[in-house]
Amino acid sequence: MNPKSWNELRQLWSCGFITPSQFHGVNDSEQIIQENRLYHPEAQFRLGNWVDVIWNEPRFNPGFIYLDTQYIVGHKPMARIAEATLTLCPRDTFVVINGELNNPYSCATKRSEDSLLEVFSRCFAIVKGWEQVTTFQYRSSYHSLMKSFMIYRR
Repeated sequence: MNPKSWNELRQLWSCGFITPSQFHGVNDSEQIIQENRLYHPEAQFRLGNWVDVIWNEPRFNPGFIYLDTQYIVGHKPMARIAEATLTLCPRDTFVVINGELNNPYSCATKRSEDSLLEVFSRCFAIVKGWEQVTTFQYRSSYHSLMKSFMIYRR
């Protein structure tokens, strides 16, 4: 089996969390979209910037979002994408936001999580019903230390 065909998508499907037809992927890389369509023809993929795509989607009504970023936790781009996502999500949405704590291929390293936690607090105050469920850390296949934030809107 090609390693690219066994990724987070297959893991979500194999555990029964979602079905392939429920998956809608967004990426701003044409190459990644083409590879994903090749390896996962049963899922749907859209080319574009995540925030632009969800902002312009008139029927944006997810039950689950797996926002897998390559942003460093605590940097402004991660805070911006988290804020845009949480602001647009309807009730009964479970969101997992992944970010890097370090990247062995760049000089960027984790900053304080305060800016991201401030975004969560601000969104939780503006859009009622959000609560942070948990966080966990893991090492990616590219050797980056990652952190996932799990958030639920009642």
